Amino acid sequence: MLSHLALKDFAVVRATELEFGPGMTVISGETGAGKSLLVDALGFLSGLRADSGVVRHGSERAELSADFDLEGSPAARDWLRENELDEDGQCQLRRVIRADGGSRAWVNGRPVTLAQIAELAGLLVEIHGQHEHQSLLTRASQLALLDGHARNEAERGAVRAAAASWQGLLAESERLQAQGDVSDRIGWLEHQLAELEREDLDPAALEALDLAHRRQANAAGLIAACDDTWPASAARNHRRFPPAAADPGRPGPRRGTRTAPYRSRRTARRGRRADRGSPGHGRPHPG
Repeated sequence: MLSHLALKDFAVVRATELEFGPGMTVISGETGAGKSLLVDALGFLSGLRADSGVVRHGSERAELSADFDLEGSPAARDWLRENELDEDGQCQLRRVIRADGGSRAWVNGRPVTLAQIAELAGLLVEIHGQHEHQSLLTRASQLALLDGHARNEAERGAVRAAAASWQGLLAESERLQAQGDVSDRIGWLEHQLAELEREDLDPAALEALDLAHRRQANAAGLIAACDDTWPASAARNHRRFPPAAADPGRPGPRRGTRTAPYRSRRTARRGRRADRGSPGHGRPHPG
């Protein structure tokens, strides 16, 4: 049941609000008083096409809203629940029509399409105008009459369940597609799985792997310690084994090596000893 209707900057109306109680409400007045504007507002709230001509002159937009009591409308409650638009038993239809011809619609403060608001309004509003019966012109009413005549409630229930399942799968597909191409991640996961299957994962291997991991984790500390120790060690080696002056690029002698003069003197001594043992140097030669 319609309980409240509000219009702002709609046609010639600056702003007005009406409250409706239970029972029948009659609105009367002379021609041109604006009675038909209320019916037109309900029509636009029911999803009818609108243009900028319904916006009050000098205004940027027209705003329409209607509140409904769902006590006697179980079909509307079910529709709101199925579309996740229910709000503690409340039902408010709102529509804004801009001066540039665009429009937007809301149900319980949440944006909806015109098709959605028209579907919900068909469960709440039925307009009988002069020379027309709008309910019979709607596709939903015609289908309801056809289904009522066919008595196919069981089949409709099965189709409804299948359609809901299909909508759920479609939403899941769109969610997965929004994540982008996952083939690279699938390939990476397959590679990781193959690596794990090739590894020896017995307790001893895992312990060795953990030990290697700790060693690698301490590698940075070991490198830093070596960097701190190397300058002092290099300075000691430089003082002990200075490089040759004639060849600055040549490294100093290794530990245990002899210099060239020392080797020359030693070679000379060995030569003299050899000469003494040879014939003509005072030592008798065995004859």
